Order: sequence, then C-alpha cells, then structure tokens
Amino acid sequence: KKLQKPWCRILQTKQFWALALAHSAANVLFVFFLFEIPVFLHSMHLSIRRCSWQAALPLVAMWVVHIMTAPAVELFYRFGHINFLFDVKYFRKIINGLELSGFEPAIAASARPIKLRQSHRRCQN
Repeated sequence: KKLQKPWCRILQTKQFWALALAHSAANVLFVFFLFEIPVFLHSMHLSIRRCSWQAALPLVAMWVVHIMTAPAVELFYRFGHINFLFDVKYFRKIINGLELSGFEPAIAASARPIKLRQSHRRCQN
C-alpha cells in the first residue's frame, strides 16, 4: 500500500516557503551574474572576450564556496561541535549566510574596470 504525501500540509508550512524563497533568490542571483555582467561589460565598451574572467568571477566564487561548504559542514557534524556550540538550525543559517559572502569579493573584482580607467585600455581588443 502506497502512502500519499500530504502536499496541502507541506505547502502551508513556513519552512517550505522559506526554502522556496531562498532557492528562488539564489537562482535570480545566478541568472543576474550569468547574463547581466557580460551585457554591462559590453555597454562599457570593454571586450567581453578579453574580460570574460571578470564576468565569470562571481559564478566561480559561488561554485568554490558551495564546494567547500559541504565538507566543512560534514566535518563539524562528525566531530560533534555543532550541538556543543549551538543548535543545528542556527548553524545552517550561519552557513547559508557565509555562502552569500562569496559574491562580495567577486562583485568588487568585476567592477574594477569602471573605477580604474587605465584598465579600460587593457581589456579592449
């Protein structure tokens, strides 16, 4: 006998909507960095081919942080430090907040040609 999932109850929980909102926000940021940064570099008359590393930097930073987060969380779980310091749900919130901090250095690096006009010559064809 197959049990049916209580979808109505799941859709009414705050946890589901918090997870759905967080996932949607992450997807919006991903699409923004994937499409808007190359368009921005092109509008500043910078060569996308030569400055493509600046367009890819936020995505690479996001990937590196996600790759490093999972082993770190597993390590903390394995050693049992989480229950000693604070509750698991607070630890997950802290980790999710740290994942977003990977964007800030990447955004600063991708905005560099705007502030320093000398780099404008380096990035052109």
